[in-house]
Formats: sequence, structure tokens, C-alpha cells
Amino acid sequence: VRLPIEAMVAGQGRQVQLFYVDDNGLAKSHHVNFDRLGDDYLTVGIDQLAGIDQIVTDGAAYLQVGDTLNILP
Repeated sequence: VRLPIEAMVAGQGRQVQLFYVDDNGLAKSHHVNFDRLGDDYLTVGIDQLAGIDQIVTDGAAYLQVGDTLNILP
């Protein structure tokens, strides 16, 4: 799966932290190992995103776990 680089919050080596939206509209943290890192994207295996429907990109660097998210269309 190709994700915008803005989804990456922190990382060490090939492991990076992402935020996703849980069923209650709250920010949750998730760590994945990326396969490829480009200028404006990273790719991860689909199996690493099991059960995750929405990855946060805009403002991800400013989130904390449990923050309430306002999803825009």
C-alpha cells in the first residue's frame, strides 16, 4: 500500500509510526515497517494495516493518542 509521506510521524530504521482513526473518531498510534521510501510516499504491506480504514495525513505530526478527530470529506 502506498501512503503519503505526511502519514509518517516518527521512525527509526525501517519502522515508522502512523496515526489512524478508530471507530470512535479518536487518534490511535500504529507502527509499521515500510518496504520503500520515496520522496513523497512510503509503501507498507497490506497485512500491516489490517483493521485500519483511515490513516491520518493532514496534521498527523501534531496528534497525540486519544485526540478527537474531525474527518473532512
